[in-house]
Amino acid sequence: MSKNPLIKFKKDLKDPKKHEIVKNWILNLLPSRKIIFLGLFFYFLGLFLASGFPVKSPIPFGFGFLTGNLNVQISDPTWTLEYFRMQFLDYLGNVTGNIFMSNMQVVLLCIFSGFYIIPSILFGLLSFSGALIYTLTTNMGIKGIVMYLGLFHLHLEILAALLAIDAFIVFYKSIILSIWKISFKPFKESFQKEFFPLIFKITMILALAAVLEVFWSTWWVYVFTHPYVSWWDFYLGVFSAKVF
Repeated sequence: MSKNPLIKFKKDLKDPKKHEIVKNWILNLLPSRKIIFLGLFFYFLGLFLASGFPVKSPIPFGFGFLTGNLNVQISDPTWTLEYFRMQFLDYLGNVTGNIFMSNMQVVLLCIFSGFYIIPSILFGLLSFSGALIYTLTTNMGIKGIVMYLGLFHLHLEILAALLAIDAFIVFYKSIILSIWKISFKPFKESFQKEFFPLIFKITMILALAAVLEVFWSTWWVYVFTHPYVSWWDFYLGVFSAKVF
């Protein structure tokens, strides 16, 4: 007689070894501790600048669709395979791909040049996110906090951005070490053991973030700032979404 799968699942949850595997997997996704503290500093800096304490931000943050500045047009769908292909692959899939490629370009520029880290990551994303949570909370209260927490794509983009700073440090540290030792070996070992795994994680995270931005966050923000539309009806019929 076979064991009840539900009982087995409950036992698996209590297995300390599997808990350790999950814990290590999550910790492996996190950036270094110093980069986390750096990220928190600029995150709260954005929050304080948005609040006007101690000084108001000299440059206003533009939040785009994240504060509901979104003009969406929804039509009645045509129940054909051709319509589904055009809607979910040609339209929404293409938007997802463009977002992913744009984010990857920014991340690669940050990693290999370093000059884009300050405007694009530290201020453009981290301080922006801090200012966003302040703005949403001020304008919408608890509802704004819930809305912010549900922006999963933004949280993933922050994670990828912090890992990109780690990758920048690893990349140039290995180059300097190779020059210092007059050997290609330090760079090769660092590339294989540290740099490439970071790039792989960043790519996977940004791919998931792009999917969630299109197929979740757009609807999530819309239903918090506009009359309710079900997820299915929204994505089945949306044919235009413009930020104003």
